[in-house]
Amino acid sequence: MAQPLAGTERPGVSLFWSPDSRSIGFYATNQLKRIDLDTGLVRVLAGAPNYVGGTWNNEGTILFAPSPSTPLMRIGAGGRGLAEATHLDPPRQVSHRFPYFLPDGRHFIFLALGGLENRGVYIGSLDSRDTHRLFEADAPAKFLPPDLVLFVRDGALLAQRLNLDTLQMEGDPVPVATHVTLTPGNFNAIAASPSRSGLLAYRANDGARQSFWVDRVGRQIGMLGGPDAAQPSSDEGLSPDGRTVVRQRTVNGNTDIWLIDVERGMPRRFTFEAVRERTPVWSPDGRRIAFASERTGVFDIYERPVDGTATERLLVGSADAKIVEDWSPDGQFVLYTVQNPQTGFDLWVVPVTGDRKPVPVARMPFAERAGRFSPDGRWIAYSSDETGQGEIYVQPFPGPGGKVQISTGGGGVAQWRHDGRELFYMGTNNRVMAVAIAISGSALKAGAPVALFTAPAGSGFVASADGQRFLVSTVTTDPAPITVLLNWAGRPAK
Repeated sequence: MAQPLAGTERPGVSLFWSPDSRSIGFYATNQLKRIDLDTGLVRVLAGAPNYVGGTWNNEGTILFAPSPSTPLMRIGAGGRGLAEATHLDPPRQVSHRFPYFLPDGRHFIFLALGGLENRGVYIGSLDSRDTHRLFEADAPAKFLPPDLVLFVRDGALLAQRLNLDTLQMEGDPVPVATHVTLTPGNFNAIAASPSRSGLLAYRANDGARQSFWVDRVGRQIGMLGGPDAAQPSSDEGLSPDGRTVVRQRTVNGNTDIWLIDVERGMPRRFTFEAVRERTPVWSPDGRRIAFASERTGVFDIYERPVDGTATERLLVGSADAKIVEDWSPDGQFVLYTVQNPQTGFDLWVVPVTGDRKPVPVARMPFAERAGRFSPDGRWIAYSSDETGQGEIYVQPFPGPGGKVQISTGGGGVAQWRHDGRELFYMGTNNRVMAVAIAISGSALKAGAPVALFTAPAGSGFVASADGQRFLVSTVTTDPAPITVLLNWAGRPAK
């Protein structure tokens, strides 16, 4: 019977086991932590503003990636001896993530991102900063004893032998499963877990997601298309005229931006690069879409006309990963989140004309994200975990002025009504909340949060302009069961 582990509630994610299976490493509240299962003791090991993978060897060394734009770090399992284990070489390599120790406990494989000619699965060592590429990839790999490297290509889970003496790949890849789940929102993590005993568990899919309309009490009043098995994001964007939805979808292992006709439910592809693109946002006139693309190895921000009459344009490029949050009502600014190694998630804006020099909006040692412009462009609502949990705040844009806390008891992903007199957000236990907003001059006053309805677990929502309807996206078909392979040693899948 499953039972929660105290101390991992906020939340404990990206788990990895100690070699003796008596402890678990995990990430929570911008920190790398461990929990000892026999005592329940939780210990903080290191800061990790946006952790992307960890692994633990027999000698008591933990190797982890504290953020997408830092090298891999090593630390003792007791929390001492923090040091770099790899070296980044931008722009050739801009990110090291998802390490996995090999049987000797000294060598490890990891995913490196950069230009197409440099990204891939690499092998490194605790005894040297030297690394070499095993093969091209844009998703992490794992090791299945005694000598197999598992990886994903075109949505399939493959295995190929690694010569542990020469540290080179041998032979041809062998299919393990024709489909395996990728998690685009989690840096393309794969839903596969090998054990040192040779067992392998994986999940083929996460089920199909359906979008439907509900009213203010959660009563279903319409559907958008049919179930979508292409792992679409729970976050969608409704065009200003209400006729088109933009979302990210993953087809054959590659995540792109798609447009969905509201009346017919028909999808059409908007981006075509062989890299991940995500977090699309409409311009206020509905003619352009800003989005994040990983073509340089880290998510940069681009914008492209919807009708395809002009080429796309780079808005922001830097060594830190970024996602798009919103476009200002006057069309002058794109609001986005930066994942900074020192300060975690921060909110910035970039002008879409002129010198296009980015300016910080909310940059503190907390996670500031999910920003949304008010309809008049004078305020920005966003989420921050400065109290220890995510809450919604509103602050003037471009300033000056202090922020006002909107939510109570937790909140994230705020959205404004078109007249600016109401703010919606996702509260605890998936309750969609509404808050009355009154603005007088430079002062903003928020009413008490009121629960409208409870959305299905794991869903997002998009409010209509008048705040009377909500587009909710949720998984409506059961995910594939977890498959466990016993003593799999390179035999082709059936």
